[in-house]
Amino acid sequence: MTTEDLKQIGELLEPIKRDMKGMATKSDVAEIKTTLKALEAGQDDIREKMATKQDVEATVEAAKLEVKAEILTLNARLVKTVQNHEKRIDNLEVSTHTDDPTKH
Repeated sequence: MTTEDLKQIGELLEPIKRDMKGMATKSDVAEIKTTLKALEAGQDDIREKMATKQDVEATVEAAKLEVKAEILTLNARLVKTVQNHEKRIDNLEVSTHTDDPTKH
């Protein structure tokens, strides 16, 4: 081969070289794959930690039930205390021979 032949081959390869400049190399592809894997792992982690609408609704419903149970407990204690006070007042009225001022 002569120098002229090499120049002609170089000229023929020039359009291919230009086309290849825009193409990704193997290391570029590997870097992109690694980045995508890391991104996917991050998304999976977020999905695992993120509460779904059903999770939130279930938590709210459980909290409502707990509050209702506590209200019922407090209400029962209050009724018992009021009844106890009424008995004590009635006994005091009987023992002191005092009329109930609200029953006239």
